[in-house]
Amino acid sequence: FRRLSPRSPQAIDPQHLLALARGNLGTQLISAGDFVRSGAELAAARDELSKLAEAYRAIPVYALDLGRQQMALGALAVQSRAPAAALARFEEARATFAGVLKAHPESAEAKQTLAAALDNLAYVRYGRTKWTPDPTDDVRALAAIRAER
Repeated sequence: FRRLSPRSPQAIDPQHLLALARGNLGTQLISAGDFVRSGAELAAARDELSKLAEAYRAIPVYALDLGRQQMALGALAVQSRAPAAALARFEEARATFAGVLKAHPESAEAKQTLAAALDNLAYVRYGRTKWTPDPTDDVRALAAIRAER
């Protein structure tokens, strides 16, 4: 994809697939603990998807994938113990998904991803660092999360 994308700037599929591949690599690098390389790959994916989402507003998949990269950057920030950065990335994702939902109110995928962004925002705001908290652990935080959704 890296070879095809610059050779065919009008062909959006190689650009989109390259961005997805870089995002997937970045996510795997989080799991491997390589946060520096992960951040570089995720940021490159986000930047490319941002261009596609802006240029092709009528195609919601680009904005949805952009939001997913913003969420992955938020997850990286959580793993890096940077809650302010995590909140900023999750808020970007929330805004992206909300924009898709406004333009495509029938989109179940937009609804689902927006809910995930709100969940992640609430987890970080209420000091949660586990993505799968025990629901009996903190009833107040879960009530606040539900209220925010």
